[in-house]
Amino acid sequence: MVRGEGRVNLDFVHLNRLNNVFIIGKVTKPYVSLPRGKGVKLSIAEERDKRLAAKAASS
Repeated sequence: MVRGEGRVNLDFVHLNRLNNVFIIGKVTKPYVSLPRGKGVKLSIAEERDKRLAAKAASS
């Protein structure tokens, strides 16, 4: 970012084509551990709904 440019939009979106996705490991067991949610990022609303559903199920 160069000073003096003013406001810069930093809302980047990254999309993958299915052809660019690959698996490291076997079909049912990956060799690399994935983060929570298997690497799928939920929106804020989806995270909230999932959290509330889990809380309601445990109560």
